[in-house]
Amino acid sequence: MAHTFRRTEIGIYTTVSERLKHSRLERSLSLDQCAQSTDIQQKYLRAMEESRFDELPGEMYARAWVRRYAQLLELDIEDLMISYTKERGIRDKMSTASKQKTASPNAFSIWSWFTGKRVIILLVILIIISYIGFLAYKTISPPAISMDLPARDFRTQENSIIIRGQTERGALVNINQQPVILASGGAFEQEIALQDGLNTVTIEARKKHGLGVTHEYNIIKSALPVLQETGP
Repeated sequence: MAHTFRRTEIGIYTTVSERLKHSRLERSLSLDQCAQSTDIQQKYLRAMEESRFDELPGEMYARAWVRRYAQLLELDIEDLMISYTKERGIRDKMSTASKQKTASPNAFSIWSWFTGKRVIILLVILIIISYIGFLAYKTISPPAISMDLPARDFRTQENSIIIRGQTERGALVNINQQPVILASGGAFEQEIALQDGLNTVTIEARKKHGLGVTHEYNIIKSALPVLQETGP
């Protein structure tokens, strides 16, 4: 059976929970009595008196039960509901801000982890691409070659001349379109027969799967003695 009490408003208790609890105590009612009269479990009545509205089954139940409890205690229902709405708005904002503060470090940590991992992956990819590019350049670029010859347009009375040079190991070298065998370090040496007059020696070096480089030297075989320059 529902209890009937005279209407009383307590001004010094500002929150909805304080007003509910004080009104119940003012009437010397226990939570068990109120639970029987309102058909609301004691744990939910206690939650409402302690401002733990989030523990109620939902906002719809919370508003309905606050109304029912206020009606039992003969409080101004409309005024109480206005206060409840304001309090819930403030409480929801505070709860949201708290959750954001709590979640922000985790979100930052996760983002930092993904960002750091992404940077590492990009660096690894760049290193791999750079290495592949370096290998490709080394594969297709012409081999370096150096020659050990007196000078271009060299004159001699000899019937032959020895061509010496140095290139990269594994390169293919031709002298006057004839293949030359390289030493283990890339050095090569080849004797070339000379004819009277102008002789053009063409030295080609290339990599197996790459580009090549060509050097040409003019050697003049003279039947007359080669005059050596002397000082005054």
